[in-house]
Amino acid sequence: MSQQLQVFILSMIPIIEQRGAIPLGFVYEMEPVTIFLLALFGSLVPSPFILLLFKQIYKFMASKPFFKRFVDLIDHKIAKNSDKLEKRKEIGLILFVAIPLPTTGIWTGSAVAAFLGLDFKKSLLCNFIGAVLSATVITIICLLIPGFFTAKTIF
Repeated sequence: MSQQLQVFILSMIPIIEQRGAIPLGFVYEMEPVTIFLLALFGSLVPSPFILLLFKQIYKFMASKPFFKRFVDLIDHKIAKNSDKLEKRKEIGLILFVAIPLPTTGIWTGSAVAAFLGLDFKKSLLCNFIGAVLSATVITIICLLIPGFFTAKTIF
């Protein structure tokens, strides 16, 4: 699998998203603009599917004991973050997606937006803006700490 495809796919994986994909691109010594674009667009791929299908999948999983722990985790994350998003909606969603910390990002932001019933088109736009901000922050951090994300041998 090509390095570009690895960065693109890694950015689609929940929790990891851009936070893992962009540093991987720097490990591969790819061009920063290429890394930025691959991670940005890769992270956006799941958003429309989550926004459209989250409620149906959630209801199905909630009805199955096998998924109890996972559903409880989702309930906790949504309950914890819904107040922040409910008050400010679009700005809240943008900022939530933009913060490059674990359990924030496109996946959780899309799930919360779907759960709260926010407008589909506005949610997509907010996710895009938040993802651009997040990818920018992570790319700048990787550029400001040269060598931190490159694999070096000590022999």
